[in-house]
Amino acid sequence: MGSLVQKYVVSTRLLLKAQLLLIMLIIVWLTGCSKAANPVIALEGDNASRVSYLFYNQDGPSRSLSLHFHTAYNDQVDKVVFMQDETVVTTSAIPVSTSNNNGQFSIMLTMPYYIEQFNVVRLLNERDEIVAELHTGQYYFDAINISAPTGETTWQLRTYEGKEYVNKASLDATFTKSGHESFEYEIVLPSRLAQQQIVQQTDKTSIEDNTFDYHYESFIAPEDFHHYNEIAYEMIVVQKDKRGYAASLVHNTVQLSRR
Repeated sequence: MGSLVQKYVVSTRLLLKAQLLLIMLIIVWLTGCSKAANPVIALEGDNASRVSYLFYNQDGPSRSLSLHFHTAYNDQVDKVVFMQDETVVTTSAIPVSTSNNNGQFSIMLTMPYYIEQFNVVRLLNERDEIVAELHTGQYYFDAINISAPTGETTWQLRTYEGKEYVNKASLDATFTKSGHESFEYEIVLPSRLAQQQIVQQTDKTSIEDNTFDYHYESFIAPEDFHHYNEIAYEMIVVQKDKRGYAASLVHNTVQLSRR
């Protein structure tokens, strides 16, 4: 009698485990079906886990920006609206081109005016009908006014190499110039990122005569990514002379990930 009870208990446990496994498989299958049936989810992918800190140079041409998504998209896009959550930020963004490279949709835009932030784009056709509303990841912009370098005595870029290693990045560059005027330089980060004090920077740079050897490294600790998996930021190396004139030497984008 005892052995029969034990066999019953074992059989019941095995049945419960089998039922739980079946439920889990159904949930996984339904999740996959939901993503396949919802093109917005497939296009957005993990965009919500990304943040970008960028510049908008008001002393230069309109800002160009490329937005990338995770599957192909073939509907015509004639207008783009930038939104922060559910609030419209601007309708002035101009779509320049769209593409589906390697099965992933990208849209190239120009931004004629400065905006502070956005995290959603609303795509419209020529009849102003909404064809999609997609999360892009969070974008923040810093308004700056920095000129391009001019004149023979400014530093000229000769070599450049940038590397990224998950949550670390490095930049090596060599500049040369003619003349005898001396210059200083400054590394500028977007203010919203700089205020967080999460980017650990190492600057091993030397200036000797008319040669400027620039060596820069940055690092973000995994715990400082908070709820983001990827952090992208622009950094600018600014050349300054004794008269206070400032010009951009390097304008680089660094992309780091938690893992």
